[in-house]
Amino acid sequence: MTTRHLSVLSLLFAALFITGCAGDEMPQQPNGGGTKGNTATATTTFTGETQVPATVGANTASLTTRTAATHNVVYTNTNAADKVEIKSEQTQSTPNNFDHLGESGDCGVATATGSAGNYKFTLNHKSSYLCLLPRSTNSVLQGCSLTKIEVEGDKNIAGTFTLTENGLSSAPTSDGANRITLTCGSAGFPLTNTGTNIETNGSYMVIAPGTYNLTIRYWIKDTVTKVEGTITKTLSSLTCEAGKIHDITANLGVRDYSDRLYYMWDAEKPYWYGHEWDKAGYTAGMDQPTVNGNTGSAYPKNNSDPRWYNPAYDGYGIANSGSHNPLFNPISVSHVPNANEISWYAMQGDPHWDADELWTTMGHLHKGGMWFKKHDKIDGFSSTVSADGSTDLRTNPSSKNYSNSLVSSTPLSVSELPNYFFLPALGLYENGKLYRINSAGHYWSSSARPYGDNSAYNMNFNSGGVIVSIASRYASYAAVPF
Repeated sequence: MTTRHLSVLSLLFAALFITGCAGDEMPQQPNGGGTKGNTATATTTFTGETQVPATVGANTASLTTRTAATHNVVYTNTNAADKVEIKSEQTQSTPNNFDHLGESGDCGVATATGSAGNYKFTLNHKSSYLCLLPRSTNSVLQGCSLTKIEVEGDKNIAGTFTLTENGLSSAPTSDGANRITLTCGSAGFPLTNTGTNIETNGSYMVIAPGTYNLTIRYWIKDTVTKVEGTITKTLSSLTCEAGKIHDITANLGVRDYSDRLYYMWDAEKPYWYGHEWDKAGYTAGMDQPTVNGNTGSAYPKNNSDPRWYNPAYDGYGIANSGSHNPLFNPISVSHVPNANEISWYAMQGDPHWDADELWTTMGHLHKGGMWFKKHDKIDGFSSTVSADGSTDLRTNPSSKNYSNSLVSSTPLSVSELPNYFFLPALGLYENGKLYRINSAGHYWSSSARPYGDNSAYNMNFNSGGVIVSIASRYASYAAVPF
């Protein structure tokens, strides 16, 4: 019995194709069930020692044989009959198109049977496949395109594997990779669908069989502003079976930060109260600007305005905020953190800068921000003493430097993400002008600086680090519970 290698670039197996499902971030039942969905039938004719093309799906292969009744068939994308490369970089030309299957790492084995020069075989596929089916009801995202999808596993999901009649080796023999990137055509796929629609953006990926915890990053690009970034989803314990397509649906939403987040320190009303970006009769140049470098003239200018900062608390005692703004109320369960707490986030919160995580505010798509450990994941976290372990910043204006330049830019893994929270780079307003949105975050604490001067503690960050600093209460920073 002679083993033959089918030298093909791709293999279209329509029996595997599926229709979209309505679930959300959930792997659906593998397609086909039983033995359906993992077979492709082909017929080839052998005449003497002449190579005769064998059409398999939409592609052509060559076999050479003479008179044996059965022949082993091996289908790979390498020059070796027992090696398969599942690519870490895959490209799909159009939505709901699996033409890249063979090139990306499909493989299979079969036994060709027949007589008188006519043979048939049914291919038993040994790779596994994902069909990623995103949708969105977010009006901002619906004007964007899906440019690529990254799937990262907790172990290798791509590389060069050994192929036998029993399937692929349990791990790559070389070039192992735990991430696969699928490029979605030259201009991206549409994201106009509010419900799952395989024809709009069905995206196929070849993956090694196995059970994985997966992080899936959908790369989205605003076709007008050219902002491009990621929306991250996670899946736990997904079993990718050989020869099966697994549907993964995702409702792509991004966190919106259009709430009235900007305040002078402990002001009674938000900085742009009555002049918000979405008010009826919005007036450019007067009302809230939404683009870096633009200015609105209707910002608070004196202490008769309820948007003005709280001038109370000269620091003789615990200088937390007063009763103006519920967000600043330290009695609340979800209070704006005090000075000690922000020092712990800055110094011990293992900050990770994320240049690509997408979010929206004021009707625009933005990206950039910092991940911090949640307070219950930080050893020693305290509201009454700072991260140096000896100072209560609410009563002692310490001269110590609470800055941290050890900021990682490595994406958090699927197992790490639940232990962190995200703060967007919302920038700040000063004298009605918007600065640094996308590149820096400025967040008030609930603590005034002890011993006067109308300043207060804040935490600010960018890609280079995090620092606890003192700022004039006049500035307009974000004020949110962490």
